[in-house]
Amino acid sequence: MSRGISKSIALVIAVAIIAVIGVGLFAFLGLNDGDEPTGIIESDSGDTIVLREGQREGPLFVQEILPDEVIGLNFMEYPIARDEGFPVNLRIGDSVSNGCTITLTLLEIRGETALFLREEDRSRPCPIT
Repeated sequence: MSRGISKSIALVIAVAIIAVIGVGLFAFLGLNDGDEPTGIIESDSGDTIVLREGQREGPLFVQEILPDEVIGLNFMEYPIARDEGFPVNLRIGDSVSNGCTITLTLLEIRGETALFLREEDRSRPCPIT
């Protein structure tokens, strides 16, 4: 009987250790509370960009993510590069651009993250900045 209890205790301890490691891994990767990871997901139709408040990708700096819109700054590079961004309020389907080659289109808002389609057109004759 004591061997059965020892095996049960060992199994409970092993499960607890695995659970603690799993929770730590999710917290480390920023995946707790159902959040989306940030970064780039590549595809044939363009790259899907996942951004949080305070992050920048190309021409867009995300200041605030609301349930139905993203507030940020659009940094134009063409025809003249500017240090200041222009205020933008983006709803699903709205786009921002660097003025020539890069366009970001808001696809979806998921909690604290916003998903954008990043399209790049290298065939356009834009000036070098």
